[in-house]
Amino acid sequence: MSRRARAVSLLALVSLSAVACPPSEPVGPPAPSGVPAPPVFAPEATPKGRLPAGVTPLSYSLELSIDPAQTFFSGAARVRIKTDAPRRSLFLHGRDLSLRGVLVDTASGGKISAVATALPDQELVRIDLAPELPAGEHTLTVQYDAPFADSLSGLYRVQTDSGPYVFTQFEPVDARRAFPCFDEPSFKTPFEVTLVVPKGNVAISNGAAAKTTSEGGSTRVAFAATPPLPTYLIAFAVGPFDVVEAAPIAANAIRKAPVPLRGVALKGKGPELVAALAEHRKLLEALERYFEIPYPYEKLDLIAVPDFAAGAMENAGAITYRESLLLMDPATASESQRRDVVETGAHELAHQWFGNLVTMAWWDDLWLNEAFATWMGERVVGELYPAWQTDVELMAWVHEAMDTDSLLSARKIRQAIETKDDIDNAFDDLTYSKGAGIISMFERYLGAQPFRAGVRRYLDKHRFGAATTEQFMAAVMAGQPPELSVAFQQLLDRPGVPRVALTTRCEGAKLAAVDVSVERYLPLGSKAESKLDFTLPLCVSLDGKPVCDVVEVKAGAPGKLELGGERACPKSTFPNADGAGYLRYTPNAAQAKALFGPSFSQLTLRERRSAVDSLAAGFRAGTLDSRAVLDSLGAIAKDPSRHVAFAAGGLLGYFEIDLVAPKDRAALSKLVGGHFSARYKALGWEAKAGEDADTKLARRDVIDAMLFLARDPQARSEAITRARKVAGVDGPPDRDAAPPELFRAVLTVGVQDGGGPVFDALVQRFVESDEAVYRRGVLAALARAKRDDLATKARAFALDDRVRASERIRYVFELFAVPEQRGPALAWLAAELPALLTALPEGTRGYLPMVAESLCDAGLEPQLRALFAPHMKQMTGGPRTLENALEKMRICDATKLHQAPGLAVALAGR
Repeated sequence: MSRRARAVSLLALVSLSAVACPPSEPVGPPAPSGVPAPPVFAPEATPKGRLPAGVTPLSYSLELSIDPAQTFFSGAARVRIKTDAPRRSLFLHGRDLSLRGVLVDTASGGKISAVATALPDQELVRIDLAPELPAGEHTLTVQYDAPFADSLSGLYRVQTDSGPYVFTQFEPVDARRAFPCFDEPSFKTPFEVTLVVPKGNVAISNGAAAKTTSEGGSTRVAFAATPPLPTYLIAFAVGPFDVVEAAPIAANAIRKAPVPLRGVALKGKGPELVAALAEHRKLLEALERYFEIPYPYEKLDLIAVPDFAAGAMENAGAITYRESLLLMDPATASESQRRDVVETGAHELAHQWFGNLVTMAWWDDLWLNEAFATWMGERVVGELYPAWQTDVELMAWVHEAMDTDSLLSARKIRQAIETKDDIDNAFDDLTYSKGAGIISMFERYLGAQPFRAGVRRYLDKHRFGAATTEQFMAAVMAGQPPELSVAFQQLLDRPGVPRVALTTRCEGAKLAAVDVSVERYLPLGSKAESKLDFTLPLCVSLDGKPVCDVVEVKAGAPGKLELGGERACPKSTFPNADGAGYLRYTPNAAQAKALFGPSFSQLTLRERRSAVDSLAAGFRAGTLDSRAVLDSLGAIAKDPSRHVAFAAGGLLGYFEIDLVAPKDRAALSKLVGGHFSARYKALGWEAKAGEDADTKLARRDVIDAMLFLARDPQARSEAITRARKVAGVDGPPDRDAAPPELFRAVLTVGVQDGGGPVFDALVQRFVESDEAVYRRGVLAALARAKRDDLATKARAFALDDRVRASERIRYVFELFAVPEQRGPALAWLAAELPALLTALPEGTRGYLPMVAESLCDAGLEPQLRALFAPHMKQMTGGPRTLENALEKMRICDATKLHQAPGLAVALAGR
């Protein structure tokens, strides 16, 4: 519950106690005439994990009365079920539901008396029956009331200046907060939904509105039945919305009927939907061309949600988005925001096939949803906008996931799912980015067309059903060598990044053999085991030409790459042709010198990006020292692609924040500035007429480097001047004083160097604004205050009611980004943790231990464990998140101890 919601009136509390029955109190209607009262008997054992087998939902008919002005809603759920044997008890999921009555209509036309008991600790409802329910098809009717959820999950309210609204977020297991159900992904059934709402409100669900009638002061909207869906993809939205009707998406050779297309936003924000609607039209048509399967649903609504814990949610036919990822004014939006809108839309639309049309059978196969939507989303955007080079952007995400995958505490992509913690942990960068990287690797190895054919077979065979990894593999790997399936499964079922090393052996001018060594990549300080068996589809570049083979390597013994004929002894080798493999290699100093020497420019763009990752990986593994990294920066910084030129920014940030001694900071800044100053002068602060979008992003990247790595005095002075104008310190606020791409960086420097006047003025601008992107930029700047008095104010602002619940977790992480304020930030967190947990959305509380990743001090581990341990029950997914974060902290500290002395020496010699 949010801090604002805790300020509920006494009248509302009285109403709550009057409606809600005690959680364990059995509830049932008066026994119908001729139906005996239920006898007393021992109930069936309560399930500890998944629901008992043998009871299957066949369809739902839901009617909910929703008034956003109230604190409660009411509902009636009619669930048609099939039982495979006689039953005395049924179990459904339910959370915070006050049950008013339960009836069971049997297949034979009779009625059975039922008593329902809420089991809140298990989030279940047990229905006891007398006489027992025979095998067959029956209809279960449950009437209930429930409070709107208080944590941006389930069915929840958002209060705005234009009035209250109601939205849903059911993934992964919160549909049970809106209606009693079988809340597991494999149970896919049709849904018929009716919403009764106050007049003047718009009601939206997955189906198209089939019939609308007035009933006094209410409007009753009956929606068309959906195709089979799991509960987590059901959606409702109610409120005085702006609804923008776009032209339907026209029929085509794949889809015979047009698709109605609408955008939905808070009252007054409708015009900001137009650009996103146009992009979604193009994306949907491109996805249909790839799959050759029509969009599976009757209509497409895009719904902008003002307070939303997720980025977006792929509800079938009614996709919900955080406002910043859907609402956009093309005249003022940054290039970054435009790409965020398009790429997020592509991800959610890809889900309409991967996840919605075919759903994973259980949460251990979540990668079938999220990895494929990540890969497919970037793929289709790359088709529409090739200049964006989304395949290289995906590489960067994959490299970031490799840092998580290198941990001893890393989970498998297909981790066993037994608890809610396990489900929550599955939504991580391993599922999304590692999974997408693996898919990309196998698509390139198999070939785009054979892989596409396998994907179509999979979707066709399991259309409107649920499927497993094994079924996916059977479709995609049909006709392929069995070792390819072994390699794919190995990457899914075992944590770890393969670390590859090549040795070429020549006989005169001919290449005799390429030996391949593979072990698990591990950073300094890791306690994991590196020696493992690997089966790996490997493509090696020999003089710029790829040679591919499935290499089987036993622990500690090299394998061989089949060359497929005679080859000349290569002048150059690259272990990851076109950067396509999910693997790392760690050069030593001599190899790095050669890699980033004159031949670096001859590598492909993707190979150059992969090489920069290898540099960082080698540094963190200890095969390279600081001098080797600094010696490589010149080749990287002058690269024509921004994807490469600024790819070492994360590593340099680590140098600047955690490794460099205060006395050497100026030397590091000067070194970085020397590498980027020419590009900075060429690009300047203002866009030039006719420049392309990528140049705008390069300007953002180089100014970031000059402001925060080089700490260039002229650049920071320019930023302060612009920040004062944006904040309105010396006159009316002028947002245009900071170009959209530079907005956050300018305001951050303004807060850090401009002092109290800029900080206070930005707080006022934040309070006045309802624009999500603007608010996010201001919050990021406030959180990075360095001066003690302003940093104290920034921390207090984290619990201010004017900060939305969905904005809070990102803001807390930003508070730990300034090294000088880490200690005070940790002390603040220790003092305010109970209040902060209350103020955070339930779905984001488990991320809170990630603050440890910023601390880089292994000595803090006992303090952090003691801090979070008493609160783990409130932090779903928290235990594993804490272990990952503490391990990253220990590795950061180990790397600092190993590499910092060398950095001081390397800087002294420049």
